[in-house]
Amino acid sequence: MMNKMYSTVWVMLLSIPMFSQSYSQLEGRFNRAEPTELDSSAYVNLGIQRAESLFELTNLYEQNNRRNSNYSMQSRISERIQKSFKDPELNDSAVAVMVTKIRRAAPAGEAVHFEHVEEAGTLGYVRAIDAAVPLEFNLILKKVVKNFGEESEEVWDVFLSERKKAK
Repeated sequence: MMNKMYSTVWVMLLSIPMFSQSYSQLEGRFNRAEPTELDSSAYVNLGIQRAESLFELTNLYEQNNRRNSNYSMQSRISERIQKSFKDPELNDSAVAVMVTKIRRAAPAGEAVHFEHVEEAGTLGYVRAIDAAVPLEFNLILKKVVKNFGEESEEVWDVFLSERKKAK
């Protein structure tokens, strides 16, 4: 019994460096000076997820808006939509406009999927592949300050910006 306990303790003690190394490697991916190609593909996937989640947030926004009862919840949903975009000036009326555009892309409230389109010199953009109307967002990779408990650190994050069609 005692041997089994010692074996367990030794295994736990020997595995601590493995976990700390993994954590530091993971941490390094988010705060390095320049992201690698592998990091970039992870950020593209995050951008696609952000674009797709806008449809879920839009459904919640409209459901709550129809009820017209919970301003606090509406404010939190609006804030989540705002945080997906690079533009810090995206106010509540701009969010309402964006919700309308997203709703036109999926009038029945169904999920819309996006594909990544490469563009030289940028992270590219995402385009809705099964939407009722064309919808595209630029992917913006930017370093932002994030809080981790008592500490804060600059890390890479992905934001969306509305892609304007050339006239």
